[in-house]
Amino acid sequence: MSEEILRRALKPTPVCLTEERLLAPETDIEKQHVASCARCQAELKLMNQFFSEESTPEEEKIVNGIARQLKRKPVVRIPGWKSWFTLPRLSAISLAMASLLVVVSLRMTMHEAPVVDESGSTVSNFRSGVVKLIAPLGDVVVAPQAFTWEAVANAARYRVNLLEVDQNIVWNAEINTFSMVIPEAVRAKMVPAKTLLWQVEALDASGKVIASSVPERFRVAPIGDK
Repeated sequence: MSEEILRRALKPTPVCLTEERLLAPETDIEKQHVASCARCQAELKLMNQFFSEESTPEEEKIVNGIARQLKRKPVVRIPGWKSWFTLPRLSAISLAMASLLVVVSLRMTMHEAPVVDESGSTVSNFRSGVVKLIAPLGDVVVAPQAFTWEAVANAARYRVNLLEVDQNIVWNAEINTFSMVIPEAVRAKMVPAKTLLWQVEALDASGKVIASSVPERFRVAPIGDK
């Protein structure tokens, strides 16, 4: 009998019996299967030899040969790059990625948290070096009464600049709060349909600029647009 034929004969089938059932088949179907299945017969003979006190040399030779065939298992070598996709490595990679996401999330949360100054007031300007302007912005119905912006941490005072669209300064002033009333003489220059720019710089106690805004446009809407 060739090795290939022997391998096929010894290949288990879905209906092969367990060791317990081999020793005591219960149904006629199980008995018929054992009688016709080379693998079940081999295993049954192997178990009988194990439990039997005596065996002939010929039986031992046959059973030992079958046992070697049953115990022979192919060794599958996994290439190095595929070993990265095994369960232990994937679990380690998943844990590392989860830890990285937690760190990134914490840093984003800390970056977006409000900054509290020494007086205990909450400053809503989160971006370092940037002053966020509130009003006026875009078209307004009448000349604005004041310029307002968001406070900046560690700012001692603010400089407000009113500019023409060509960047020429119309007026500027400094104040230690984050809102400045516009003088009437300056409001008189805010005529309908004239676009102006305004900008705010935050200064520290030494007068150094620590933050500034992007110039924002506004205008008093033309009379026909009101």
